Amino acid sequence: MDEFNEITKWIESCNIPIELNHWDFVPKNLLYDEETETVTIVDYELANPDLFAHDIGKYFLGFLGDPFDFNKYPNEARRKQFVKFYLEEKWKLLGKPLSEITEDFIEKVFYWSELCYMFTVFFYGLETAWWKAYAQLEESPISADDDLFTLFTEPCMKEYYRMKERLLQKRDK
Repeated sequence: MDEFNEITKWIESCNIPIELNHWDFVPKNLLYDEETETVTIVDYELANPDLFAHDIGKYFLGFLGDPFDFNKYPNEARRKQFVKFYLEEKWKLLGKPLSEITEDFIEKVFYWSELCYMFTVFFYGLETAWWKAYAQLEESPISADDDLFTLFTEPCMKEYYRMKERLLQKRDK
């Protein structure tokens, strides 16, 4: 659990605010109205307080498919564009001045969202490893023959370490 503790300390050191998060903020829960050019967010039953940027980080998991295909992860320019859009829409809803959304703030929130994405990928990798072990030890509806390690754990851990290396370089600048 050293890795988990390291990530936790890293995230805590960023002082990311805690706010209400949707917690299922994926593309299928965003409805776009072409006529009014507005986005409506639906499906709030999982909403709870969490790190400000967690919804943004988890949003991009919705692009990966099932099982995850990390080659479908949007490029950095698209992710930054979404962070800016997300912040602008949130500020409009809250009645905050858009002038607060500076390039520096967008970069900070983008970094936070990347950390949250990395942490979520790490957690999903651990979770599937746990389910595989559970299925082998107990009679379970999950078949121990299903290769959860190959489908989820291994790719999640590879993506986690790839993101970690990239984000460590950004952090240490």
